[in-house]
Amino acid sequence: MTKPENCAIVAVTMKFIIGTALVLLGAGCIAVTPELNDGAPGHGTDSNGAAAEVESWTPGGGVGSRKPESNGESAREAENAGDEVPGGREVKFETIERGSNSGYTEAKCAAVSDKEAFKALWRRLYSPRSSIPDPPELRFDRGLVLGVFMGQQPTGGYAVTISSVRRTTDELIVEIDRRVPGPDEIVTQALTSPYHLVWVELEDTGMPVRFLNCPAEQ
Repeated sequence: MTKPENCAIVAVTMKFIIGTALVLLGAGCIAVTPELNDGAPGHGTDSNGAAAEVESWTPGGGVGSRKPESNGESAREAENAGDEVPGGREVKFETIERGSNSGYTEAKCAAVSDKEAFKALWRRLYSPRSSIPDPPELRFDRGLVLGVFMGQQPTGGYAVTISSVRRTTDELIVEIDRRVPGPDEIVTQALTSPYHLVWVELEDTGMPVRFLNCPAEQ
């Protein structure tokens, strides 16, 4: 946010035949906040606003692994990771997968801290598809997976995103953003089930996790 250094009172004197009128024009200080998003569909969304598929990746990856580009929110969280904010300290996180079709037809939020549980989640995620790719190799002694599933929706245009992760002294707080299409919005006429999975590096993987705005609680 920028603020002009000088604010002045401009006096304009106007003389007329009958008399003199003094008009004071006050010039105020204008605070401008730049937009964080230009309104175009971001990474992970299609032209209808529905979440698009992204490739899986391995943190610190080996040969053939690919890390998806961060969306605007994730990039901002990465820059601010470690900063003190109201309600805790920002924690860096990275997207593993995000899309609009999954095997989770019911709304759900999950924190996964072991390999076998993640394999089960991964199989369920890809169950509607003809083939299931290998899950990324993750070090669950160094972090955990956070997932949010919006459940089955009647059309495209729906999306769900983990927008921030904060750590307090006794819990991990996960904020979730949801997108719902407007009544006049043109969307894909097909069933969707949006989801978002992220990886969080964390020493205390047994810390309680609290989801804010979880679709399962709506």
